[in-house]
Amino acid sequence: MISYNSPNQDQDRFDQIVEMKQNWFHYESLREGIAEELNSDEQFRVLLVLSEQSRQFVGARDSDAGCDDSMRNSVAGYGETLDEALHRRADEVITEVCASYVRQDDRWGADESDSFDTTEADAYFDSLYRARQWLNAHEDIVAQRGITYPEDE
Repeated sequence: MISYNSPNQDQDRFDQIVEMKQNWFHYESLREGIAEELNSDEQFRVLLVLSEQSRQFVGARDSDAGCDDSMRNSVAGYGETLDEALHRRADEVITEVCASYVRQDDRWGADESDSFDTTEADAYFDSLYRARQWLNAHEDIVAQRGITYPEDE
């Protein structure tokens, strides 16, 4: 019996997707928030495992009994559909995180330090700008999921 669920491969794939999605953002707390939310999202995790299992199946089938073109194409099509759903779910989660960030929900509590760091302030304003860009680029998700956030000022 071949096991198609490899936690190491799942984690590698998770890390790859998170890094790709985080590249949109530079502010570390926002990047960390995205990684945390994706890591804790059950739908994302299930899609990740299914997607990785479909990838592993063809390789295992080839080495075990051979995989004809028809089967390979069927599984590849299924895998592509799962990948699309996986990336869509990641975008939904990130859209929620960006809206939360723009709303300045409690999780993003402001630093109450007495010192004013212009580099940190610049990074913060850049992150707000990028979060709004993400929301504007993903208006379909915002509308579908009923996500609210303050409009540009």
